[in-house]
Amino acid sequence: RRYHRAHDRRLLLDVVEQEQGSQRVVEESDEWLALVPFWAIWPFETLLLPKRPAARIPDLDERQRAGLVRTMKRLMRRGPITS
Repeated sequence: RRYHRAHDRRLLLDVVEQEQGSQRVVEESDEWLALVPFWAIWPFETLLLPKRPAARIPDLDERQRAGLVRTMKRLMRRGPITS
């Protein structure tokens, strides 16, 4: 709430904008971004973020829901990431 009041933007949408194309991105689609956040402690931590505002799953439109399913399937099927 503080971030939104100070910047008039949603924090996680700014995270999406900043992280797109970075080395922390694990999966990306038109609607979703999955990344390893800089604060991750465990090697399997990922953060799955919508690229458009959505507070809850019922708020998603059909395109976002379909994109979520595809992105989660790809994310869950991935093997270990090696450098």
